[in-house]
Amino acid sequence: MNEEQIRIFNEQGIPIGIKTRDEVHKKGCWHETFHCWFVEQTAAGSFIFMQQRCHAKKDFPDLYDITAAGHIKADETVSDAIREIHEELGAPVQMEELQPLGVIRDEIVQGDFIDRERCHVFLCVNHYKMNAFTLQKEEVAGIYKAAYPDFAALVQGVKQELELAGFDESNGARVWQKRTVDRKQCVPHSPNYYIRLIDKLAQLPLF
Repeated sequence: MNEEQIRIFNEQGIPIGIKTRDEVHKKGCWHETFHCWFVEQTAAGSFIFMQQRCHAKKDFPDLYDITAAGHIKADETVSDAIREIHEELGAPVQMEELQPLGVIRDEIVQGDFIDRERCHVFLCVNHYKMNAFTLQKEEVAGIYKAAYPDFAALVQGVKQELELAGFDESNGARVWQKRTVDRKQCVPHSPNYYIRLIDKLAQLPLF
């Protein structure tokens, strides 16, 4: 099986070559990813969706993360990477339905794992209900939503816990439930990532 090939970039965002995914994370090369946050706007307020990564994932198993995300392969455009939504959530989203939030840099360093991403971040608002998702069991254990103000408070360190409501499919059956999680149970994206994300969302009328 061929290893996934990823385009790498310098600090200025200029492409400088191609490496395997493992090499990218061992050497800490800047590379591109696709992030899409799903948001539901209701009379009760705005809610943001998070996925729980499946237990078998190599990186950050069981942790809560972006609704749908993944690496942009060397032979892909940013638009091609919308496949991550199709694969992980089974939602037939089109690029025209997404609101671009720009590129946000994110760095996660844990021992020999050095993840430096140029994240192409998008927002998907009110297009798909949670119960319409068909999860990719190899990637996603469950989908949950949180009140957006509480989510923003958690990632900014104002709150210590976050109330989630959604479903788990880790044992095959869809089980609807509520959970309380803390920051340690979320993928440790850099403070810069969350600062930029919250700032961009604050400029939208939804928030």
